[in-house]
Amino acid sequence: FWFGSGLGCGIHHGASIVCSAPKDHASIMPRHRQHGNPLTLSGPLDPLVIELVRNHREPLALDVGFGKGMFALELARQHSEWLVIALEIREFLVASLGERVRQAKLTNLLPVLANANLQLNELIPENRVAFVACNFPDPWFKRRHHKRRVVNQSWLQILEPKLLPGAQLHVMTDYQELALAMQKTMATRANFSYPVGQEGFARESAHGIISERELLHQKRGV
Repeated sequence: FWFGSGLGCGIHHGASIVCSAPKDHASIMPRHRQHGNPLTLSGPLDPLVIELVRNHREPLALDVGFGKGMFALELARQHSEWLVIALEIREFLVASLGERVRQAKLTNLLPVLANANLQLNELIPENRVAFVACNFPDPWFKRRHHKRRVVNQSWLQILEPKLLPGAQLHVMTDYQELALAMQKTMATRANFSYPVGQEGFARESAHGIISERELLHQKRGV
């Protein structure tokens, strides 16, 4: 996990899982909620999306809650060998990233309107995922809302069989309480382990790709 600018690493059957704790258009773009309740997203996944993902033979990468999509775009650019599945529960962000994907002419990035906690099993086949990123997930501060947090026991149980040997799980947060909670959850998974020499919290990102939130912190000198 990379805390502060990120949170640590784990291994699934020999697969390592690392957790690391644009111009402003606000005047011309409609206002949207920064966070969304994942439990309110309902309805089936697009059957064409499911078919596309399940028929793709190359390794998959997941970007869970991609926000404005800066990380997902760069991940796809740097890893043409992966099909990057970018998951988000806010429809306007999925539409926005989809347009940027078309403009960039990227063929290995697929934005999907989906709930990573409830629909991952339906969307992603087993033994196909090489990399998972969860950058600055909503901490859901109130105790009664903790069930909405992405990284939890049930989600890891669903995710684990999807991972390839050597797969990395990279989780980044800037909220210490959430970092510690996710670290505690990870510790209960026998097939997850941290990289050699690390004790849960990485000092820097393992992949060198930056997200919007991390860039904001860097500009602030955090």
